[in-house]
Amino acid sequence: MRLPNFSLILVFNLLIIFTLSAQNTIDAQGKKQGKWVKYQNSNKFYEGQFVDDVPVGEFKYYYPNGHIKIRTIYTENGRLNRTKIFFDAFKEKLKAEGNYFDKKKDSTWNYYNEAGYLISIENYRNGLKSGEYKVFNYVGQLHLEEYYQNDTITGTSIEYFENGALFRSIIFKNGKRCGVFKLFYPEGNIKLKGAYKQDIRDSVWTTYTENGEIEFLDYYVKGFLQMRTDKDGKELKIIYEEETKPLNIYPSVFDPKL
Repeated sequence: MRLPNFSLILVFNLLIIFTLSAQNTIDAQGKKQGKWVKYQNSNKFYEGQFVDDVPVGEFKYYYPNGHIKIRTIYTENGRLNRTKIFFDAFKEKLKAEGNYFDKKKDSTWNYYNEAGYLISIENYRNGLKSGEYKVFNYVGQLHLEEYYQNDTITGTSIEYFENGALFRSIIFKNGKRCGVFKLFYPEGNIKLKGAYKQDIRDSVWTTYTENGEIEFLDYYVKGFLQMRTDKDGKELKIIYEEETKPLNIYPSVFDPKL
């Protein structure tokens, strides 16, 4: 026998009440227990399980439109959560993945573009960038590699052309440029060579032609260009920095194949 429409509605409402009563539970000590579903502006924000106020297992976080935003798995009494972050898409498309420990980024984090290519790798310790840092171009080729200690760049920073050839290298110490700087042509010959001291240009900087000959030499004192000469020591007119191409231009500018 079919139930009247009002009976179906009553049964449906009872099911909703039973479902809600079985989740979002707080015990006598004020601790979350069991399944929790939280809403923001009538949209599901997250769902997951608690034991004695501690998140356990998988939690799902949502975009306002209902797409999965984050999947994270809690272990070690809620201190460690292995996290995957997704683009706002109908099907889950990975945007980033890595770990948090005590709510701080930890170990290796990978980041992706919407085409699925890896675009960067970061390493963390106690929430600070520590270890290798790599950036890849839009098709997954290595573009930049650096090294960090306690969120500060140190050692040699290396950039590459899209053809894989070396574009630029700079030595850092405690976050400051301190040492040899080199800039290269796409074919591999050196274009510019000099040195930094405490983040400013120091002593002689040499510019080369594409065939490897010295084009001119710049002489710096405390970061200021004092004199320019040709390879034989003849003084040339100085073209000041603002009249030249900046050293931080994108490598593709020098790549004739692009």
